[in-house]
Amino acid sequence: MSTNKKYTGFEVAIVGMSCRVPGANNWQQFWDNLLNGVEAFRFLSDEEMRQMGVSEEIIASDSFVRAVPDFTDKEYFDAPFFDYTPDEARVLGPQNRILHECVWEAFEDAGYIPDETKGLVGLYNSGSDDLNWRIYAKLTNQEQYVSDFILKHISDKDYLPPLVSYKLNMKGASMNLTTACSSSLTGIHLACRALIFGEVNMAAAAGIFVNSSKYFGYPYEEGSIMSKDGHCKAFDKDASGTTVGEGAAVLVLKRLVDAMKDGDHIYAIIKGSAVNNDGKRKIGLTAPSVEGQSECLKLAQRFAKVNPDSIDFIETHGTGTSLGDTIEIAALNNAFKGIEKKIPLGSVKTNIGHLDTAAGAAGVIKAALSLKYKTLPPSLHFKEANPLVGFNDGPFYVNDKVSQLAKKDGEALRAGVSSLGVGGTNVHAILEEAPSQELAEENPINLFTLSAKTKKSLRRYINKLSAFVQDNECINWSNAAHTFQVGRKHFDQRLPIVFKSKEELVQKLEEATKRDNIVSCLAETKNIVWMFPGQGAQYVNMGKDLYEQEEVFKQEIDKGLALLKEITNVDFKQILYPTGEATHNINETRYAQPLIYLFEYALAKLVSSYGIKVDCVTGHSIGEYVAATLSGIFKFEDALKLLVKRGQLVYDLPEGDMLSVVLRQEEAEKYTAYGVDLATVNGPQQCVFAGEEEKIEALMVKLKADNVDFVKLHTSHAGHSYMLDPILETFEQEVQKITLGAPTIPFVSNLTGTYITQEQASTTKYWVNHLRNAVLFSK
Repeated sequence: MSTNKKYTGFEVAIVGMSCRVPGANNWQQFWDNLLNGVEAFRFLSDEEMRQMGVSEEIIASDSFVRAVPDFTDKEYFDAPFFDYTPDEARVLGPQNRILHECVWEAFEDAGYIPDETKGLVGLYNSGSDDLNWRIYAKLTNQEQYVSDFILKHISDKDYLPPLVSYKLNMKGASMNLTTACSSSLTGIHLACRALIFGEVNMAAAAGIFVNSSKYFGYPYEEGSIMSKDGHCKAFDKDASGTTVGEGAAVLVLKRLVDAMKDGDHIYAIIKGSAVNNDGKRKIGLTAPSVEGQSECLKLAQRFAKVNPDSIDFIETHGTGTSLGDTIEIAALNNAFKGIEKKIPLGSVKTNIGHLDTAAGAAGVIKAALSLKYKTLPPSLHFKEANPLVGFNDGPFYVNDKVSQLAKKDGEALRAGVSSLGVGGTNVHAILEEAPSQELAEENPINLFTLSAKTKKSLRRYINKLSAFVQDNECINWSNAAHTFQVGRKHFDQRLPIVFKSKEELVQKLEEATKRDNIVSCLAETKNIVWMFPGQGAQYVNMGKDLYEQEEVFKQEIDKGLALLKEITNVDFKQILYPTGEATHNINETRYAQPLIYLFEYALAKLVSSYGIKVDCVTGHSIGEYVAATLSGIFKFEDALKLLVKRGQLVYDLPEGDMLSVVLRQEEAEKYTAYGVDLATVNGPQQCVFAGEEEKIEALMVKLKADNVDFVKLHTSHAGHSYMLDPILETFEQEVQKITLGAPTIPFVSNLTGTYITQEQASTTKYWVNHLRNAVLFSK
């Protein structure tokens, strides 16, 4: 249960959505149409009817209504994207095709990749039976392009959810739900319950209804639910029924507490929902019931723990039938009895028609967007109330214009959404506006990682993104960049774009569309290895721009600097980022070793925050301590304390020299006879000797005589040599104070040049040998 008194702990967040409805291929277009009062229907001309093969008798009929939803492109499908063969795609139903795409788009909108998401991801879908397509698919497959067994599974609505779950590797519950017109809101209700009880960690609730036959209208019959003029005029005196729409709507849901913890964008909250059935409390199976609907409304309010007077608008079922509208308002009046404030109503069916099994989900999307933008779109075609509808008996009225939503005293806006199924299954959900979310400050430089499966797809993607960027002002581009990096599947065809401003992003997107070759193709997935350098790479003000601009990097550096100050009583920040003249020399071993470690660790954490996952780590000398920490052998604090001690022990030793030479390892080993040690083997012909100053000087004379190139390194001590022997026992005692873990990320050892074993990494002796013995980095 939530400890926040504002929430019960049973709230569910809407974190992603997608839709394909008449007049709109995404929720942004859908919302624009709603605000602009668009009725997404068209009326066919005589010529269009003839082209569709309609008989002259029907064309001449005054009772035939030619209204068809403006729903396009349902014949297209990107089969290779979902790994379907051409033969399978040929018999895959339109509902199946569109559901695949809309579920994918909804998860992209949420910023999640289903098969890379931790926990179980469920799918609760409602699809309508498509007998026409099943017959067509059977006839098309007479040559057995696919087996009858496979044919049934990819052309039948009952297999819609498991098919999508299989293709997207979603491992939570996957089910098809049927409660007639209330199906998709029933699916949302069950998805919320599954999240609340921990059956799934994330869920997609979807509804889809698509006509596969040539749809050219319908014959009007007195008393049917279909409108006589092709318009749904919910609650109006001239209302005569609804119209047939087509479409799909998908919502991605998470528990509110999880969504807030994970920093998800939240459209709205589902406070609670309820489902019931009318039973026999009505005149017939297909008739609605005042008692049943009213009880469902009250049950949802009780579960959500909200008072009726806290609800600010209702997205009704609103079919425009005389009986349905009358009973729905009577039920609302009963459930909101005694409420004094006026509550507006709307019906999305006036815009897009009745989406059958997808109707409830479409209503939730409209309500969620209304809460998000604090704006209520108009319900269309309402001029005068149906006198049979009891608006005078309750607080409700039809909202017929764009209205702003606002509340006093910071109270949250709330909405109710109803969906009523033929057969009596009633569903009601109560939504609340999302909690305010703090937007992180934008980074001065951002990276968009764009990708697609083909070059053509990537080009289309870039064009769409360019239009989106130009049309939107209030976007946090750093947040968007983060989503592209960690919330999108990365495909072979890729385009990275680095930009400092919206204007530069627009310019680079436009330039990309004009180039013939806009992508870099990765033929296969490459492993990512992080390599951490050792002593000698440090310098004053290293990473200062990152420290000033990247919060993750700054937090890690500050954490380490505070610990160093506590351990040594020295202000290491003045060594790394001096405000005036540096008081200490960063090249002194006692300062260099802990600062190199801290800098590289912070850099690794920053790169991790970008979503880059590492497959293997390795480091050179001090750098291996960073690799070991990331792998889980050291805790950050333990490693930093150990390196402070290590650096001080080395610093207190007599000074020595190191000499880099151009020799193979076997050639270099011959020169150790001159009293020096082979300290590192960095490459096939690059080695380093270490020892006392006079011995290194003598070696230089010999090398010069042998015509061997060498460079004396700028070091104060002879690392990885016999000169460290006096401190080995003391250092071993320091390592023994630390609990060493087991490697969780593979890393390559300096001592062996191969992957370290758990036995090696967790023994004190390994880290003593690591200090003393040669670094075999070339391996």
